[in-house]
Amino acid sequence: MILTRQRMAVLFAAGVLVGTLLLAAAQSLLHKRATTEFCIWCHRMEAAYQEYQRASHFSHVSGGRAAGRDCHLAPAPRAQRLAKVRASLDV
Repeated sequence: MILTRQRMAVLFAAGVLVGTLLLAAAQSLLHKRATTEFCIWCHRMEAAYQEYQRASHFSHVSGGRAAGRDCHLAPAPRAQRLAKVRASLDV
């Protein structure tokens, strides 16, 4: 089978589209996995979560709320992914 320029262009465009969709899905999953609700789903943190709900981190007078990701996850996406891989070894 000989690939013509047109077929190569279609394959390239399809690859870019699939790659973009996979990247968007991965980013969405990473964002979802950084929520407090997701963390307490796997980790036994009932007592810690109840204490967090009573603390000023949960309901500050300014209206802000500190989540677990603010202190327990790296701010940079690459470092966050590496931390998730390391943490997956504990599950």
